Amino acid sequence: MISLKFFQAASLSRLRLARSVFTGVSSALVFRSQTKFLFKLATSGIIISVDSNDPRLKKLSPQALHVTLEKGTEMPFSGKYVKNHEEGMYKCVVCGHELFSSSTKFDSGTGWPSFDNPVNKENIELKQDSSHGMTRTEVVCKNCDAHLGHLFDDGPKETTGLRYCINSCALDFQKGESSGS
Repeated sequence: MISLKFFQAASLSRLRLARSVFTGVSSALVFRSQTKFLFKLATSGIIISVDSNDPRLKKLSPQALHVTLEKGTEMPFSGKYVKNHEEGMYKCVVCGHELFSSSTKFDSGTGWPSFDNPVNKENIELKQDSSHGMTRTEVVCKNCDAHLGHLFDDGPKETTGLRYCINSCALDFQKGESSGS
């Protein structure tokens, strides 16, 4: 028998704290109602209830919620920004923090938007990720702790040699804003 624990998070910062408690959880079922988002963490039987009155969470699609809050990944070549070649700024879909300029975007052939450098290294945080039987470097928004994607060392050698492999659904694109803070 699975015992269920309940966690009430009234704000995104409390959810961030809750998420850090459940590090290593790789799958979740997301249920959406008018007033709550319920995350059933499949491997542990734990349910997290998040107040959806936070406008930052209300605007997110179920896929964006899964990727940014539960460290999910969208299918390769399915994201709306994979083939985006317009000039502008990529921002965190949750909090709007500036993350990547279009001037650092390149086609890696992997199926996810790839960048060789963030607009400001102070806007992201890198964490070790040992999920799925491998060790990688996770990229998160430093402002709200939203999962963005992963960092690899197989980027263009003529620039940084780095590839920030980022989920499209974790980003918002602002056309024309090509330089950041």
